[in-house]
Amino acid sequence: MMSDIRRPHIHRTRRRAAADRGDAGFTLVETVMAFAILALMLTALLGGLSQMTTGGRRAALMREALVLAQARIDGLGVIEPLAPGDSSGRFDNGAAWRLHVGELRKSPPAAGVAGAWVEITVSAGADATAPTVSLTSFKLIGASRP
Repeated sequence: MMSDIRRPHIHRTRRRAAADRGDAGFTLVETVMAFAILALMLTALLGGLSQMTTGGRRAALMREALVLAQARIDGLGVIEPLAPGDSSGRFDNGAAWRLHVGELRKSPPAAGVAGAWVEITVSAGADATAPTVSLTSFKLIGASRP
């Protein structure tokens, strides 16, 4: 007992330290819950980023397919003859195309112009989920010159 009277500050310090131990840090349950919430948030964030990159890649493939389809239609009647029927093939990058040229229609003899409905479908990839572009146009065959 004598020692208690002489050193009262020691007991107060020990009591204060014991009371403070409960508030000193996080419990294991709190830490695990924080990590679980962080994992859920990161999963949602990375899923969104993944969809963005997939959408960007798909848009780039569609843009490329559209350019190829437009170039193919522009060449009809200029680079290659405009003949009725169906044809198909592949571009150098592996994209597949299907071309349908309708029946030639002639205008009155005074106008001297003929044309046909043309439809081209370009698939940007080999799989079924690849983006597909389809263009339809009426192509004119040059007018007769006097």
